[in-house]
Amino acid sequence: MGIEFKKGVFWGLKIYLAGFLLTLLIHLIFGWKNHHSPPESIYAIFITLIFVLIRVIINISSIITKDKFEINKGELYCHLIIWGLISLFLFIIFSIN
Repeated sequence: MGIEFKKGVFWGLKIYLAGFLLTLLIHLIFGWKNHHSPPESIYAIFITLIFVLIRVIINISSIITKDKFEINKGELYCHLIIWGLISLFLFIIFSIN
């Protein structure tokens, strides 16, 4: 793994960390007032997911055109690993019930 690849991985992790902290901050400010609907912090999760999807599209197109190949490959691997862990977590949660 080169330095450029590691920069891409760290950039991907920073995106998820920022989304997590934003979600936590919004949830701490607004709480969960209505128990029959999702909390307001769900908007931060959706914004993070939309941003991640845009970044994945940019990474894939940059990998195809060979523009900043290693950075984009590292960030794409980071997204795939995070999505894999989230999918595994959801699979375990839903298979228990």
